Amino acid sequence: MRYRWLLLLGLPAACRSDPVTVRSDRVDNGMAHFVVVNHSDKDVKSIRFEVVFRAAKGVAVSVDTITYKITTDASTGKPTPFVRARDETFFLSRMPETAVSESGTVLSVEFVDSTEAERPAPS
Repeated sequence: MRYRWLLLLGLPAACRSDPVTVRSDRVDNGMAHFVVVNHSDKDVKSIRFEVVFRAAKGVAVSVDTITYKITTDASTGKPTPFVRARDETFFLSRMPETAVSESGTVLSVEFVDSTEAERPAPS
């Protein structure tokens, strides 16, 4: 029991090492709902991530690379970050009929101060 508790304590720390994360939240009416969380103190200017949908045996049936960028608020004319510092947002993606699971991975992030964070290449 002690080891399980230690493992659970380590999970939040591991998640916080990434400045921005994406996770699958739920599927409703064939639409996958993904949550994007900005753990940093900087607003996100643009983000690129990969969404993978898998069939029952784990085979990828669809892999998409998605990019979202800063937009301009029509009423004020001011730029609106994709996700503000220490905040979260979401996006939807249609799930292929043969898919039974979905996952998302952040590939790169550009912050409004022009700094960037990229996912390390697999070793």
